[in-house]
Amino acid sequence: MPSTGTGRSILVVVLFFGLLVWSLSAEIYPPGRTNPPSAEVMALQQELAQREAVIRKLTEELAIARTESELFQKKWADAQLRAQTLGVKFGDNDDSALQRELIESVRALHLEELERQRLVDQLKRLLAGPFKPVEPKVAARST
Repeated sequence: MPSTGTGRSILVVVLFFGLLVWSLSAEIYPPGRTNPPSAEVMALQQELAQREAVIRKLTEELAIARTESELFQKKWADAQLRAQTLGVKFGDNDDSALQRELIESVRALHLEELERQRLVDQLKRLLAGPFKPVEPKVAARST
């Protein structure tokens, strides 16, 4: 999206070339000239016509770019308004804090999953081993 400064820069360039073309045309066709134009003059005229065509094209493209810029700005304003009604804040400074909190939550979840897996493996080893119920030993009373 061109900013206002960029649009002004393009306008200045277009005006510069316009003045350049106008001054060249005054030199090529001085008032009261009756001689037929030479090959050099014809080449300059052709170059002038090409530059005028480029200037027209740049002017048209500038107008299109400005129109697109206005359209995108309007769409952005509409999107911000819709987001505001939904309670979403664009460009919130708390984004980095929320990202850190999300990363910490994912990390904690991963650590808990590792601990759960370790406990499951330990339980499997206990169940797979020789399972002998322990009977209480009763000491014989000697009386």
